[in-house]
Amino acid sequence: MKNRSPLNLGILLMIASATLSAGCQSNEILDNRIKSLESEVSAMKYRLELNEQSLGQNQHPHFATLQASEKAYQSVYTKDNNFAFLVALEDIQPYANGYKVKIDLGNPSLVTFIGVDMEVTWGPTQPVYSKDTPDYSQKMKEWASKQQTTRKSVEEALQPGSWNTVDIILAPASANDIGSIEVSDISTKSVNLRR
Repeated sequence: MKNRSPLNLGILLMIASATLSAGCQSNEILDNRIKSLESEVSAMKYRLELNEQSLGQNQHPHFATLQASEKAYQSVYTKDNNFAFLVALEDIQPYANGYKVKIDLGNPSLVTFIGVDMEVTWGPTQPVYSKDTPDYSQKMKEWASKQQTTRKSVEEALQPGSWNTVDIILAPASANDIGSIEVSDISTKSVNLRR
């Protein structure tokens, strides 16, 4: 039997150590990949839920998401009777411990609405999904937790075929809290038709 020298034993120990180290690195890479895939699956589940909710709303949008940087209108339908309204962000200014928002509520119908209620939600801009975005589902949870909501009643008559300005105070709110404003859950109290 050959006598093993300390040099050969040292080489064997180095090879064994390198093999173990490569195995640990491989496990770490696999663990990171699993976490990434779990995050992607969670984000896809969330997006699927949003799409399913949207499809369940009679194909009519029941909310409008307004951005301060965009000057455009969106249509919103009431849930109870499918009346259509147009919603646009007219102006936004600092006010006390929040912001004063002027929303144009358009009545494109031939009906005069007397009394309208709506829900207004505001918060930071929603994170944009990308498969390269790590922890998207966590970012969505954080975004959702920062949303604030208020109800607004408009008692004035909303004239047919016209824009009607509605002032809403969003407070408390800082500049970072006003990334987007959502108008939803519009309901009408009564309608008037000409005789």
